[in-house]
Amino acid sequence: MQISVIIATYNRLHLLTRTLPTVIEQDLPTKDYEILVAVDGSCDGTTKYLRGLQPGVSVRVLELPHRGQAAAINAALKAAIGKVVLFLDDDILCTPTLLRAHVAAHERSPGNLVYGPVLLAPEVPQGLAREWASRFCDDFFARLTPENEKDGWYRCMASANSSADRTLLLARGGLDETFARGNDYEFGLRLWKSGQSFRYEPTAIVHQLFTKTVEDIVHDARDDGRAMVRLSRKYPESRSSTAGNRLFVGTGMFRFITHLCYSLRYAYNHC
Repeated sequence: MQISVIIATYNRLHLLTRTLPTVIEQDLPTKDYEILVAVDGSCDGTTKYLRGLQPGVSVRVLELPHRGQAAAINAALKAAIGKVVLFLDDDILCTPTLLRAHVAAHERSPGNLVYGPVLLAPEVPQGLAREWASRFCDDFFARLTPENEKDGWYRCMASANSSADRTLLLARGGLDETFARGNDYEFGLRLWKSGQSFRYEPTAIVHQLFTKTVEDIVHDARDDGRAMVRLSRKYPESRSSTAGNRLFVGTGMFRFITHLCYSLRYAYNHC
């Protein structure tokens, strides 16, 4: 088995019914990949939908109590059998060549963590929320190339469209389940500190069906702020490093998100 795809989902059947078929319909031989859907205590019919599928590829369903995305991902990571694991979200639309691009990238550069662009799907409605998401999707990846990705680690682990050797991820302990948010950044810091190399693969393209509202973004900003504090305490040396500056004081997510979200909330309330 070359690659295992992991998707954690919680009460988002309306998205999964659109995105999962694009994961199933890949141009790799079906014997070379599997899909694991970790159902994090959903009560919206997700499990029934998954059990009713008759795909030509292995789709394994992990029914789990609701413990959060990190715990669901870790459970799937332990159950996966592929040499490489690819993390996706339940709102991600895939191109038919996505898995082939990830597999090829690992064949060219074994041992790297490979990540590809996550762009907004064309059908995402226009508005303030889309403008915010575009700043962290389309705009970011438009500037990123394999040549200028030295600090690309902060886009990493278990964020959508990242892949790595399964045994390496398990050896590093998986995601920290005590982080409600920011667990992918924490894992990235942990991998970075251990000497892990990151590789941007521009051909491994996916599109996100971004559905959050401005209010959702503002709510997330509060939790992201808490995660930022925990990360800075856990990895104080990263604040003064090149990579740490990208996360904490540079163009990384956490510095920008709170200011932007409150600006968006002000605009939303006054438009």
